[in-house]
Amino acid sequence: MSLPNIYFTQISNLSEARFATSVMAEGIAFCLETEHPDHVDNLALNGFKDWLVGSDWIAALSKEPNEYIREIMDHFGFKLVLINSQLYKYTSGELVMKDDNKLKTLYALNTKEDFEKALANQASDVLLFGTKEEEVGMANMDRWLDYFEALEIL
Repeated sequence: MSLPNIYFTQISNLSEARFATSVMAEGIAFCLETEHPDHVDNLALNGFKDWLVGSDWIAALSKEPNEYIREIMDHFGFKLVLINSQLYKYTSGELVMKDDNKLKTLYALNTKEDFEKALANQASDVLLFGTKEEEVGMANMDRWLDYFEALEIL
């Protein structure tokens, strides 16, 4: 079985971000919308910058980015945007949500059943969701482990 391209979203802490890079994630999506509960601020992004290498940084958004979010994306060099499991390329100054920018649809893995379906269908691009840390350094990644063990990469 060939390994899928793995992407993570709703990552808001360094523990999960480092885990994502350790399993060779293609990309890690950070929510840049300030009103969203999974928002990652610039200070956290600066901290992540030194620790995370090898995975693309993706802006997780619910709609076309406003000027403030575009400035953040440009500053940190985001080249990809995730909106509702759709992955788009980002070019500074251009609209994101247009057909020529759409790269792929990611298979969202929210439940154990989703994991099983993804494995059975040999999904080529999967999306895993982060969880909130209850205390710093104590992220719970248990819900990802069944999937990775089935892929035989852990």
